[in-house]
Amino acid sequence: MGDLLISASPCDNTMYVWDVALEVPVPLRRVLGRGISFVTYSPNSLKVFAATTNIVFRVWETMKWNPDLWSVASGHVVSACWSPCGSVLLFATSTESIVYALTWGHVSSVFSSEEKRAAIPAIDVCAIELEGGERVGGEICSLVWDSKGRHLAIMFKQCNIIAVFYTNISTGLHISPCCFVKGMPEESPAYICFQDSFEEGANLTIGWSNGRIQYFPIVYTELPTYVRKTVQGNSFNLSPAIANITESSRFMSYTSN
Repeated sequence: MGDLLISASPCDNTMYVWDVALEVPVPLRRVLGRGISFVTYSPNSLKVFAATTNIVFRVWETMKWNPDLWSVASGHVVSACWSPCGSVLLFATSTESIVYALTWGHVSSVFSSEEKRAAIPAIDVCAIELEGGERVGGEICSLVWDSKGRHLAIMFKQCNIIAVFYTNISTGLHISPCCFVKGMPEESPAYICFQDSFEEGANLTIGWSNGRIQYFPIVYTELPTYVRKTVQGNSFNLSPAIANITESSRFMSYTSN
């Protein structure tokens, strides 16, 4: 762990894997796709997700560095996050308000078949209006998953409210509403992440547009039951609209390259 470093650039379709000790890079170049916008290791270091600036993205296995090539219907992948065990990858694109899931291992049954593997729509977070008239949801700009795999936080492009969900992958992928997190008037979220070592539960760190840093701890003594709950504080009940998902909105793997 920590022996390899990956570097990439949106201006280059080559990803470099560095041996940190030797300071020597190995280039991994693929023709399809443009520059690489971001990469992220799975927590078990067995896979690497690499998004490009167009419809193509790849999931590399790190034993022999062989990639699976995927494409989206339009736009590009803007954010992705792994489950703690590395068996689930959640991602969102620049043109839809849907979180998609790719799975491996014990939760791979969400695929329709091994011959026609597809990313499954996990949740639709299309914009809705709250009782107070505020709108929440829409196109996604950031997804983060806590290190215990129990909470997913979503930040939106044109919304000042963060949505938090309960998650469970023990018997497949299950996502259910938790709460909203809202900042002070006139500020919007600029960055979100979960603390890795928060033993009491999940601690969401939020960087707001005015420079304020906020910690939003979710403390529990047992696994959350996946029912609708209210979290006290500057948050709301979450009741996202679930839209009909058509076959055309599914993401298909079309080759390995």
